[in-house]
Amino acid sequence: MARVPYASAVGSLMYAMLCTRPDICFAVGMVSRYQSNPGPVHWQAVKRIFRYLCGTSDLILCYQGGDLRLRGYSDADWASDRDERKSTTGYAFLLSVATISWCSKKQSCIALSTIESEYVACLAAAQEAVWLKRFFQNLRVTSLADEAVKMYCDNMAALSHAKDPKYHSKSKHIQTRYNYICLAITQGEVILQHIPTSRMVADPLTKVIAGDVFQAHVRSLGLCLLFQILGSYTGHPLPGAKVVAAMLMFGTVSGILMALFLNTSGGAWDNAKKYIETGALGGKGSDCHKAAITGDTQVLLMFPFGVVLANV
Repeated sequence: MARVPYASAVGSLMYAMLCTRPDICFAVGMVSRYQSNPGPVHWQAVKRIFRYLCGTSDLILCYQGGDLRLRGYSDADWASDRDERKSTTGYAFLLSVATISWCSKKQSCIALSTIESEYVACLAAAQEAVWLKRFFQNLRVTSLADEAVKMYCDNMAALSHAKDPKYHSKSKHIQTRYNYICLAITQGEVILQHIPTSRMVADPLTKVIAGDVFQAHVRSLGLCLLFQILGSYTGHPLPGAKVVAAMLMFGTVSGILMALFLNTSGGAWDNAKKYIETGALGGKGSDCHKAAITGDTQVLLMFPFGVVLANV
């Protein structure tokens, strides 16, 4: 493992996770815990995350207008760390329909119960909520920034303790500093409400979940397919063939803009199709040429992060 660029690979994954991919936040957090002494199983996990990014490189965060109320989701996985038996905190804050802030990290303390782990996670989320509220107030872009931030938790016991902390066997040992959430609620900074686990957006930020549930939460985080977004801007579904051809001819960014133009100009697209049919893009027999001639249902398109299957 000495020659394996483990730290460099994890750093690259962190860059993607921090910028636009909250869906890999938990996985990247897990592999980053073993940078000092990684093993073969950890390296396999890193490569699997890269493969996931390759297969989902057309997923992007889509921010839209409308209701600009900030809302947050807080969750925790109790004693999930097998080495130290520490819990994992996860939270996500959405503005309108997409995530603007997310986190998945190991808690610094050892929680003795699920109540404590959820309570600690609520504290971290409340701190982020107050900071985001101040940030939007300073920007003065919306009057809704003065309203209390709604936060959702799926643990009734932690929610009750945050609203009215009482001393009993499972919570009397919780450190005083974690009661900041109570102060934030009293001062009207945040409003803590219960939500079912099935609707907990922050669930994939704390634990491994079933594939279908994970995909549903990915959509709830605001991650959308690139081709769907482009089609929504034009008012018509954007055929994959136009995107593929435009990207191959003009590059990724310029190709997207050109595809939008081609989608609204039938004559221009017909000319581009003829250009493909001549074999100018890599010669006759290339994937793009075959798609234009035979109408194949899929074309392999090389992106900077991997291979994407685009429908034709």
